[in-house]
Amino acid sequence: MTWDEIPYGEACQRAVRILTDGYGEAVVLRDGDHGSYWALYYFFWAQAPPATALPHWTEGPLPDSAQVRSPYEVKSWLAEMGFEEYLNDVD
Repeated sequence: MTWDEIPYGEACQRAVRILTDGYGEAVVLRDGDHGSYWALYYFFWAQAPPATALPHWTEGPLPDSAQVRSPYEVKSWLAEMGFEEYLNDVD
């Protein structure tokens, strides 16, 4: 399984840190094989993503979990880079 195939529910169970803001959640996982970190971004505004949701964006490997950017920062960067809008509504 690759990082972009990890559903939200499983990612939260394995998380070492979760950053939440009004744009989504960044679930931080430790890569046990390499000692680095990966951030899995789920953009669902202020709603909790469904347990089966796959990440909209992944970032890593990062040497330190403190380097993980907030969902807002990543969403803004994606927009600047011309990527499509990654915001889902679960209602």
